[in-house]
Formats: sequence, C-alpha cells, structure tokens
Amino acid sequence: MVDLIKASGVCTKEFAFFKDESEFMATAAKTPRSNCVMNSAKLAATGIKA
Repeated sequence: MVDLIKASGVCTKEFAFFKDESEFMATAAKTPRSNCVMNSAKLAATGIKA
C-alpha cells in the first residue's frame, strides 16, 4: 500500500514499520490493547452510574 501511495505522488513521506506486533507493543504502546477487561468500579466510586 505504501508503494502505491508513493508511486501516486500523494505523499513522499518515508514510512518506518515495526517488525511485528510484539516489537510495537514493547516499543510504542503505552496503554493496554482495547480488548482488556472493562470495569466500571472507578465510575461507580465517583458516583457515576453505568
């Protein structure tokens, strides 16, 4: 996809990709993935009903 974007001339930015998801998670991810268990306890503790 990046090659097609570059060939079209729309964007000339150089892209750098991670080797795999584990490298991304170890290097760039600062928060857990969105598929973690959700808990409304903090909302309830502040009086917000969920």
